[in-house]
Amino acid sequence: MPSRRFGPILLCAVIALAAGAVSTQVLGQTIAQRLAARDACMASAKLLCPTQAAARDRDGVKACLVKNLDKVTPACATALKAVLAAQGAKP
Repeated sequence: MPSRRFGPILLCAVIALAAGAVSTQVLGQTIAQRLAARDACMASAKLLCPTQAAARDRDGVKACLVKNLDKVTPACATALKAVLAAQGAKP
């Protein structure tokens, strides 16, 4: 009988661990994408968004780059679109 008592608890623990692993994997992917976008967009940010870049305003730089998506480098556009897609946003 003790195994019946622990069965639901064990099942919940396994589900929680699996959900945590998936969340960590998705989070890690988003962080990697953000780092790739940062590296790919550094020159575009300095050129197109100098005020926001100098102030280190991440949200301002992101908004400025999205606004100027047609003017950023191809690598920056690709990386920025990947970040936006991962966040469920559209350019």
